[in-house]
Amino acid sequence: ERGPLKQFAGHFEDTAGLLTYFMAGDLVRSLPDAEKPNPLDLFPPRVLDDGEVKKVPAHWERLKVHVDPGERVKWMKEIGIDYCLVNPGGYASLYPLLDDLKVRHKFIRESNDLLGDALHGHTDRLGAISAIDLTDMDWAIEELTRMRARGSRSFVVRTEPVNGFSPGHSHWDRLWSAAVDLGMVVTLHIGNVPAH
Repeated sequence: ERGPLKQFAGHFEDTAGLLTYFMAGDLVRSLPDAEKPNPLDLFPPRVLDDGEVKKVPAHWERLKVHVDPGERVKWMKEIGIDYCLVNPGGYASLYPLLDDLKVRHKFIRESNDLLGDALHGHTDRLGAISAIDLTDMDWAIEELTRMRARGSRSFVVRTEPVNGFSPGHSHWDRLWSAAVDLGMVVTLHIGNVPAH
């Protein structure tokens, strides 16, 4: 609801509903509306020192904190890490909730640019993991090429069939070939996909 992605806020459910998407999205979405639980009831309560009760996991609240890439690189130097891939986080993984492909692709581009902008000037040490949508392979390869030019070294693929083809099917050879040509590494994400 803020920053460059604010333009897409109206395409998504309330925040609590989005949080359930990450836990049991397809299961909750398959229930009739009258039988859907209150999303916050799916989270165990946390009682803070002052007695306040919160339902949202602490690690999701930390995601709201801005991390300075220069500070991250400094820390990496101190402990001996030469290079790090940077996950785009939860926002980029929401794209399957967008049925309109034009909106979906615009959202993914904005999400990728958000991470690319955040890492600007540090891509020699920090590589963005770009989000792509395999529904349109030509678009996916175009987005990989665009993001590689911005310093991205990896992209995330959801572990689910797309257009009837599993990620291991030869149908995707053109995508894997493009990744090799671009010098990019695939990140297979096993979470946040349909239970089946």
